[in-house]
Amino acid sequence: MNKSLPRCYIDSNVVLHYVQNISGNLRDDGYIEEMDYVQKILAAAKDGSIYLISSAITKIECLHDGSEGAVSQEAIRLFKSILDSGRVVRTISVSNVIIENARQMYWDKFPMPSNIDKIHIASAIFTECSEIITFDNYNRAKKKNDFACIEELCKQYGLSIVYPSESAIAKMEYVDWVKAQRAKAQKDASKGRQEQMRLLT
Repeated sequence: MNKSLPRCYIDSNVVLHYVQNISGNLRDDGYIEEMDYVQKILAAAKDGSIYLISSAITKIECLHDGSEGAVSQEAIRLFKSILDSGRVVRTISVSNVIIENARQMYWDKFPMPSNIDKIHIASAIFTECSEIITFDNYNRAKKKNDFACIEELCKQYGLSIVYPSESAIAKMEYVDWVKAQRAKAQKDASKGRQEQMRLLT
């Protein structure tokens, strides 16, 4: 792993909601507003400008596209493309070291909402990520004590816990994308003007 590239940990709920959105089954406007940023993060990882890391547990947490019936083949393809190809998200095994570190969090008085949360955070720490990109803090106002605990733990290890739109990586990619779109629009407009002038002369 190239340690000179930015490394971000992506939580399973971000991947899950992204696929649900692509499948047309994401109903919450708050999540939908975040999807452009998620797209930029995934694209940056696929292009090789960042390392996007997640636990292998994410694969079992990302099973359903939010539809009422069977999971669509397109959703299955998306889940596999993001999590199994090794080109977008690099998944890491739940090693004994990660389990030991996750267990220590509890003994160190960090009673996080679930053991899975502990594994995700221990995995992010183990892989020396700078951010955990998650929707877990989406309802942080309702679960203030739980997520204040997570944020305090992350601070101790130099980790930021952020929404996709708060991610430094996402902002960088989004700004670059917007600049590229504007440059393309200006270039197209300039070509259009040149073509008009050619026709008039």
